[in-house]
Amino acid sequence: MKATNDIAGPLPCGKAWGHGGGTRGYSTVAFSSADGSRQLALSMTPYSGDPEKAAMTLLISALCS
Repeated sequence: MKATNDIAGPLPCGKAWGHGGGTRGYSTVAFSSADGSRQLALSMTPYSGDPEKAAMTLLISALCS
């Protein structure tokens, strides 16, 4: 997993390693904590509200809590 990108940026608990992708109408991301103990896979429709903020809140909760 560390051959991918740390595209989530710095988190309160360190870096998240992962990648993004998607298909028509969806954005998809998969991340792992640096030590591999926690993972998150998320697929969402990014059309209303603030999807980036919601995804980052979920990522921090999943990997740092």
